[in-house]
Amino acid sequence: MDNFIIVTNSHKLSTETKAQLNQHFELVDLDDINWLLRVSITCNLKDKTITLEQQAYIEQILARFGLSDACPDVTPMELGVDYHPDSPGVSPTLLTPAKKTTYCEMIGSLMYCVTMTHPDIAFTMSTLSQFLKVPRSTHLKAIKYVFCYLLGTKKLKLILGGNVTITRFSDADWASQRHRHSISRFTYFVGLGTILWSAKKQPIITFSSTESEYVTLTHAAKDILWIHKLLKEFTFLHNLSLPTVLYCNNQGTIH
Repeated sequence: MDNFIIVTNSHKLSTETKAQLNQHFELVDLDDINWLLRVSITCNLKDKTITLEQQAYIEQILARFGLSDACPDVTPMELGVDYHPDSPGVSPTLLTPAKKTTYCEMIGSLMYCVTMTHPDIAFTMSTLSQFLKVPRSTHLKAIKYVFCYLLGTKKLKLILGGNVTITRFSDADWASQRHRHSISRFTYFVGLGTILWSAKKQPIITFSSTESEYVTLTHAAKDILWIHKLLKEFTFLHNLSLPTVLYCNNQGTIH
């Protein structure tokens, strides 16, 4: 079958639920959660926090691509580099089929880090994944740069907990890329922890920074409504604090 987690507000209810399920399915009870889908999970009942980290997974993919002994970097991406194929800073040398496969595998491996515990490489991966079809040697060098960054930050953890006040920060990078699509970026916090993040191209080309910010906020509002519905399912754990504060730094968009 598959892995799943039972979340309750008491051990008694958890035991009763597992007993009822076991009448219909053969279950393997692994007791309190500490590992799920290559993510290490630590629960602190005293502080009411949950910590997520992927150090073991990062070390595994570093070894897989022969980068365990690389030099760590402090940023996931070189500052100010344009990776568009027409950019003068991008090598015209296309990757061989074998290296292209390696590049795609490296992108896929890092995408799992992005979706689980590492919002800090979201923009970098959004950029480099645009060149999967025809990657150049410059792109392969850039993806190795991300691995070097993770080598130096593999011990970073996401700590979730605190209250259930939702806050959301959004921003849009208007038409700074060669393709002229603005980049929407947002981060959601529930209490002290980051639970949702994104950095990707907008599907349309906007004609002002106000418009690009408004597009980002539109999607933010929809996601907030979805999160409200989800958290209402867990009201037995916490009381949902409303309304949600949605932060934006563009005055035209706010008005």
